[in-house]
Amino acid sequence: MYILPTQPLSVYSFLSEVALNVDCRLLFCDCRRSLIMAAGPTNLANSDNLNTKNGNFICGVIEGFYGRPWTTEQRKDLFQKLKKWGLDSYVYAPKDDYKHRAYWRELYTVEEAEHLTGLISAAKEHNVTFYYALSPGLDVTYSSTKEITALKRKLEQVAQFGCTAFALLFDDIEPEMSEADKEIFQSFAHAQVSVTNEIYQHLGQPKFLLCPTQYCESRAMPNVTNSEYLNTLGSKLAQEIDVMWTGR
Repeated sequence: MYILPTQPLSVYSFLSEVALNVDCRLLFCDCRRSLIMAAGPTNLANSDNLNTKNGNFICGVIEGFYGRPWTTEQRKDLFQKLKKWGLDSYVYAPKDDYKHRAYWRELYTVEEAEHLTGLISAAKEHNVTFYYALSPGLDVTYSSTKEITALKRKLEQVAQFGCTAFALLFDDIEPEMSEADKEIFQSFAHAQVSVTNEIYQHLGQPKFLLCPTQYCESRAMPNVTNSEYLNTLGSKLAQEIDVMWTGR
């Protein structure tokens, strides 16, 4: 268990492998509300033990791995299984969807829009909350009005597809700011918090997740307790935004 030093962030816990036929990690995080997510399952076995009916938990699957993304049919099959297991959330964040990460500024084409709209609708049919995640951290300029406008435009487009839950992911990036950002923000954490809070407010305060750059114990510098980055998130991030944490 990990206790973050600054409220309202609280307790984090981690479970790396589950006694199921899973090719994944199951992540347990208490981040203002508790969050249970699985990163990359390909063949979850039937199990009645996964039923987690608890209003304090977000329970579900993150498609957030590197490599070939799942197909539409695999995702729809997953939504059915999530409902069966009593899980309630899915995060769309395949690293190799270029418009999720490398080309995050680009809007979706008509064909791509129809595809995402169908996925969001299928998730709703099974009472699964579809979180659309964007990973702009590779090259975003946090202080740029143009960049923030691009973020808003992209997520507004996805909202038009029927999506009501979103995430910003800042994992697996270098903790560096541009010279322009250094003139505006006190730190890397302040930059991310500023952008995240603005996007959250702009979208009307929907269900919202943040994956920080220091997303596990081994990345917390110098450690979880004394990390200025995590302290800043705890004190500055909008309290309604849930923070993802993967343990060690």
